[in-house]
Amino acid sequence: MSEALAVIDDAAPLMPMSMGTTFHAYKAMQGEIDKAMPDQIMTIQGRQFRKKGYWRAVRAAFGLKVWCVSEERIEVNGDWGYSVLYRAEAKNGMSADGDGVCMASEKSERQRSIHNVRSHAHTRAFNRSVSNLV
Repeated sequence: MSEALAVIDDAAPLMPMSMGTTFHAYKAMQGEIDKAMPDQIMTIQGRQFRKKGYWRAVRAAFGLKVWCVSEERIEVNGDWGYSVLYRAEAKNGMSADGDGVCMASEKSERQRSIHNVRSHAHTRAFNRSVSNLV
């Protein structure tokens, strides 16, 4: 017989609140991060997007592990770039992948270096893995 007060299955997702309550709590937290870091939100063609620093803050707030799963240099119709896959994992074992691709043609002539194209693909994949999980 166990002396534990309660046996908890660590692999099971924790749902301390109803789904609606959890969603509203997340939206409230998102609003707080938005207010705390207005410089991490950019507007492109009338739509708002969260920047790299935003997703780094979310990773820290949720205590996520995030790592690069794969990276590949690609060539398409004479253009070149990188395709990257990241995985984010929560403490309860849930995970989500995020892909990111960046092509040299997306960059201005001055910014068209291997470093800039590759790092942009990594940033996209990291951000998507975190956003897909939370």
